[in-house]
Amino acid sequence: MSFVNSMLPVARNVMRRAKSNRSYESAQAVIDASRRNNSITAKDFGMAGKKRQFKMTYYAPICDVDTGAACGANLCAPAAKIEPGQATFDLSRCTASPVFSVASDDVRKVDGDLVWGEHVAAQLAAMLPQLRKKLARQMLTLILANAGKHLDGTSGAKTVAMANSANASLNPSGLFKIEREFSDGGYEQPFVIGGGVVDTWRKSVAIGGLNAQGQRIDSLRDRDLYYDALTNEVINAAGYDSMIAFDPQVFKFIPWSKNAGRFATDLSGIDDINKLFSMGGPNRLRGSFLDPVLNILWDLNVRYDDCEDVYNFEVELQWDIFFLPADVCNIAGVNGIMRYQTCPEEEVVC
Repeated sequence: MSFVNSMLPVARNVMRRAKSNRSYESAQAVIDASRRNNSITAKDFGMAGKKRQFKMTYYAPICDVDTGAACGANLCAPAAKIEPGQATFDLSRCTASPVFSVASDDVRKVDGDLVWGEHVAAQLAAMLPQLRKKLARQMLTLILANAGKHLDGTSGAKTVAMANSANASLNPSGLFKIEREFSDGGYEQPFVIGGGVVDTWRKSVAIGGLNAQGQRIDSLRDRDLYYDALTNEVINAAGYDSMIAFDPQVFKFIPWSKNAGRFATDLSGIDDINKLFSMGGPNRLRGSFLDPVLNILWDLNVRYDDCEDVYNFEVELQWDIFFLPADVCNIAGVNGIMRYQTCPEEEVVC
């Protein structure tokens, strides 16, 4: 028996210990709502890597219609002029990772035919969940800052009863109250982002049937309801489970790729990292890659240093959210984004 290699450990790879497919649903809600939004288009915005100011022309509701106006009016008489509203918008937000360094020699530690691009891609996948969390928190904070008033003119959160977390029973009137307020304001059925109560609601609907009151729980809607624990973290309403509801037509998430067109290098994707290594010099890669969960493009910047034999890389997303002006007549501050809250989850008592 030879002992020449007896001190070498046998390598066994755990390639996906990081939960790289984890999503934070508040970010998904903003992206889904923006894709459904057909009121605001961002055509030709930021084409070919050039950032441009976004100019919005919109038709606000005409609220001063005289209910006593008579038929057969004189069209030659002076008239009240009406015209479209306009607003400009600068995309100014960015979500970025720190600059990380990855050594080429680390590939030697991993079994199989892993190449340099796959090695960096594995590190990117391990980092993405926390980058999505950072993006989701920034989005929630921005939406909370732009939340408007309720139809009765009150600010802050209204309390509704939706679910009993102790036994997973539902109170449909809670969601009905939210939907009714949006309907009364002329808005679409709202998207709702919330904490534990939303999670309880969705799962209870999924397994529900006929309850003791003769209600078909499984017929309640569970789409456009997004669970994210970050909601309570951002809103920080002690003693309550918080929710944000919004009409998907009242804002638009606009991402922008800095590394596009002439501003991208010929080496533009993760697979091209292998070419960067084989070129044998300190070179740069400016490109992008698709987030497999959120389905958005992140900019990827890589510099290979052949002296140190390392890759320095950074990931970033340029983005912003455009909010339409308030559009409910005679109620200042109502803009289709409203806050609600419900009782927090009950702790189990043994």
